[in-house]
Amino acid sequence: MAKVAIPVEKDCLSTNFGVCTHYALFTIEHAKVVDTLLVQPNFSSIEKFASWFKGLEVTDVVTYKINPEIIHSFIKNKINVFVGTTQMAPELLIQDYINGKLQSNTSALE
Repeated sequence: MAKVAIPVEKDCLSTNFGVCTHYALFTIEHAKVVDTLLVQPNFSSIEKFASWFKGLEVTDVVTYKINPEIIHSFIKNKINVFVGTTQMAPELLIQDYINGKLQSNTSALE
């Protein structure tokens, strides 16, 4: 099982990890989405995201831009990060993830 978090702004991947209206969490089993949950954190500190996602059992984060220092806290919590991905609807991004087509572009790091 995998659980993938995607920051969403206006029904599209947010331009910045910490600036979004909500996070879409997709639970994937046997190459199929079995559950989708929309969540909002109850905190404003970007440093708390890794432990919050770990508590939600998130295995992967898909984002466009993110502070490189935050990536280290995700890795420490065994959460994979895809950065610099194409800005499109979360449902399309998750299909690329399932199909193994999702790739990082590190030039989008802040």
